[in-house]
Amino acid sequence: MAWACAWSIAMRWLIPGLVVFSTIILARLLAPHDFGIIAVAMLMVGFIALLAETGLHLALIRNVQADRQLYDTAWTLSVLQGFILGALIVALAPLAALYFEEPRATAVLYVLALRPFINGLQNIGTVAFLKELDFAKDFRFGIYQKLTAFVVTITLAYVLRNYWALAYGIVTSSVAGAVLS
Repeated sequence: MAWACAWSIAMRWLIPGLVVFSTIILARLLAPHDFGIIAVAMLMVGFIALLAETGLHLALIRNVQADRQLYDTAWTLSVLQGFILGALIVALAPLAALYFEEPRATAVLYVLALRPFINGLQNIGTVAFLKELDFAKDFRFGIYQKLTAFVVTITLAYVLRNYWALAYGIVTSSVAGAVLS
């Protein structure tokens, strides 16, 4: 049990630490308005994702009799939900850009619409890490995903020097999660 706590604590400290470290680097490479464009887009994406939160993962964790069929059903629902959320983001992107008076946010939202769809493709079996209290696997999954996004985002920020580095980095995090799962 002590190792489970150690893995959990390590994840709670290392991942936010990596985010702070990358933000410090990105603040030197990008302009403040780049962060503003991404903030506008992520506000929209986050709001839509919040409205669509179903608790599928929690239901699987709590169900002691969850079998393969239930996991398959949850994955299918997750894919459908991701597709619907992505389509909703694409449909609302022009309105969000109009509301925030930031026309560049439209294209960013089109790219970020890939995120919920890719997240929906993530293997639902990763829920078993938490269900079985296997925090070592959960730690490795989370840290590898964040490290991949960190490297890609910093590299793109150095090369592109604009907000697209952040947008592509966000999508890369989802791709890494889907691949690693």
